Amino acid sequence: LKERRLKLQPDALDHKADFSALAYRVVAPTVADGLPGELRRAIGGASRKIRLAIVDTLQKARGPSGTQGTQYGLDYDVLSKLKAVADEMGICLLVVHHLRKADSEDVHDCVSGTQGIAGAADGSLILVRQRGGDTATLHVTGRDMPEAELGLKFDGCCWTFAGSAEEVKASAEQNELMNALKEYGSEGATTTDLAKETGKKVPTLRFLLRKLADAGRVRVRKTKPPRYAVCD
Repeated sequence: LKERRLKLQPDALDHKADFSALAYRVVAPTVADGLPGELRRAIGGASRKIRLAIVDTLQKARGPSGTQGTQYGLDYDVLSKLKAVADEMGICLLVVHHLRKADSEDVHDCVSGTQGIAGAADGSLILVRQRGGDTATLHVTGRDMPEAELGLKFDGCCWTFAGSAEEVKASAEQNELMNALKEYGSEGATTTDLAKETGKKVPTLRFLLRKLADAGRVRVRKTKPPRYAVCD
């Protein structure tokens, strides 16, 4: 935790007063064993008004599911008890949870567990990125939040806004295409070559290449068929 904090603010040790209202608890009871009560006491007893509390992760907080009731009911009950703390104390309570590995047409259906989780919470922020990549899409939905898909970029230790989800996706695809083109050198490659290399469809490649050419990153060799090469 100290290492992460120093990455976010390298001079944090010289400005300890900035973190006077920041508290960590690395061991806590589950929801069934008294976590909501401990959150109320911590928030109510703080010397400065706490506006945000984070529970990381939901699975740790809810503990064993037991055998009574349906999984939907158990998920809904746990989130409802945590939400009651947020409503009562007037804070934002952020509960960190994981996505399941299976894909879905609706990204909000990818939350691990049942719909009881999303049903009890006021909203959800779902961060989706390719493993090893530095860009991602943040999918936002909720009762009091306008639905949105935001493009983000990981820079050092922070996620920063990088444009719309479409812009970030297009940028990532262009970079992938540029890396493929570099292998062909000054001779360049045809769209058929690039389709085999990247697995993308030719119309998609033509669109991306036109964008790259307009930006001055790719030149077109007037051969038959045309060949594309990275600009010197």
